[in-house]
Amino acid sequence: MRITDEVKQQALNVRAALEASGLDYGPISVHDKMTAMGLPAPSTAALARIFREKAVVRLEPKKKPGLRTAGSCIPRRTRAGSSMPPSTSWLGAARA
Repeated sequence: MRITDEVKQQALNVRAALEASGLDYGPISVHDKMTAMGLPAPSTAALARIFREKAVVRLEPKKKPGLRTAGSCIPRRTRAGSSMPPSTSWLGAARA
């Protein structure tokens, strides 16, 4: 389904009104407000795309996701739901 220019303009107007009133004005908030107003609301992904196309989005490079370090990784689950690796005590017994 193609989004008409009229719907795009309505989305931009709703976003501007939310911003002016001090409320959150992201794609989810705009979608919810348009739905509450009885307007045809595009998906949140489509709204985000519209806002990027019209250059109304403020880029915040500080919010970029950081690189994950080895210490930040969650250990994967192993046998029987334990997060600890299986015991290797049988290796020591074989060497003795």
